[in-house]
Amino acid sequence: MPVFLHRQLQDEESELKKNPFEKKEKISEGISVATIASYAEKVLSDVQYTGILARVVGKDFEKRMVDKKDFEKFVSVYGIDPKGAKVRTIMRLIPIYKRGHQWHSIHSKRLRKKYMEKAEMLFNIAERVDINSLFTSDAIEIYGRDVLKAEERGTEFNNAYAVVEKKPRKRRASRPSISLLLQEMYFGKRRVVAFGMFDGIKEGRAKEHEISSFALDIFKSYVELFRARPDEENASGLLGGFAKEADALISERFEGGCEALAGFVFGNRAAILKIGNPRLYGISNSAKCLTTDDGISGLVEIGERVARREFLKERGIPFAYLGGFSQKINGKNIMKVLHSEFTLGKTNLFCLDISGFNMLVALNKGVWMNAPFMEENGNVVDASAERWFSELSNGDCRKTARNISRAARENMNKYEENGGFFVKGSAQDVGVLAFAV
Repeated sequence: MPVFLHRQLQDEESELKKNPFEKKEKISEGISVATIASYAEKVLSDVQYTGILARVVGKDFEKRMVDKKDFEKFVSVYGIDPKGAKVRTIMRLIPIYKRGHQWHSIHSKRLRKKYMEKAEMLFNIAERVDINSLFTSDAIEIYGRDVLKAEERGTEFNNAYAVVEKKPRKRRASRPSISLLLQEMYFGKRRVVAFGMFDGIKEGRAKEHEISSFALDIFKSYVELFRARPDEENASGLLGGFAKEADALISERFEGGCEALAGFVFGNRAAILKIGNPRLYGISNSAKCLTTDDGISGLVEIGERVARREFLKERGIPFAYLGGFSQKINGKNIMKVLHSEFTLGKTNLFCLDISGFNMLVALNKGVWMNAPFMEENGNVVDASAERWFSELSNGDCRKTARNISRAARENMNKYEENGGFFVKGSAQDVGVLAFAV
């Protein structure tokens, strides 16, 4: 049985069996139970420890409303980068002062000294905690169905940032077509990332945001399976399984489809699924396009010279999309789906070496369609827009995502030619996800 449908049945059965009077403490997955239980109890019962945690995870220092999840997050971040975690913690303790006294008073200095000493003890605790399997950390989750106009979200330590925005002058009741997810996980001291961006395609009465939101729900089921075995072979198999199940279910339930860009990143390797015209860029000192579009822009990327008029006419058309591998047939009092043989090409499902990059940026066609393209003698000869994205990616994840979305929006009403490059803007929904690797 397909993964998403199987999980739905499991959830329904568990609801039926659930005893509303039974209370069971949920043990957080990923850290040795005995170790985390004992250390967490000690840390959370101490007012100064909880104050430090509140500062580190960005919660109110006075209220100190921290829990075991916050302690786990601190431990995981410390395990990945002890030196960086120490620096960030100390920097966030510097503003502390004793109530009723000035920051530079002797009383405030004594208080800060106590917190600094306590922080060193917390570092020692973090070093003794044994992270022995995968556990979930920060996440970004944006459903197109929930976005009225625009939504921006980032992770706590700015490892990732996302922007979703509906196109200008789109009807007030409409929603953007993009849904996306980023999930950080840790396996031992290795950071693992799952990400997905889904862009709905409208046909008939279908609503784009409903299709992309549905695809995101399906993908989350496969992210859960990846947690059981976070390696390249399992990642590729799960991405292929997701594409096949999503294609079939979208075809059955909607008049429309969905472009998809999803992947699992572990160390210097990444398994990628790309269907349609979303793109993935690797960022170092410059930007490099790591995917090939399924539409006409993909022909340019592999060396074809395409007439400018033809390119502009077809650049946003996805020649492949989830829901399009299957054919829906309506008959008298019956509807059935005939599933063709599901096959993905080497530009749709592949693995990458990302060791030369410090950031990956996923974006939908509504972004890159508004980039400058290179032209020679009336033909488009470069549609990658790598130079444009290099200029916009000069900063951290937050700055990069915002720069790209803002530049795409500004170009939507622009027509410009300059030095062999041209911009012919097109109003589209925007989706950008930038994350560190």
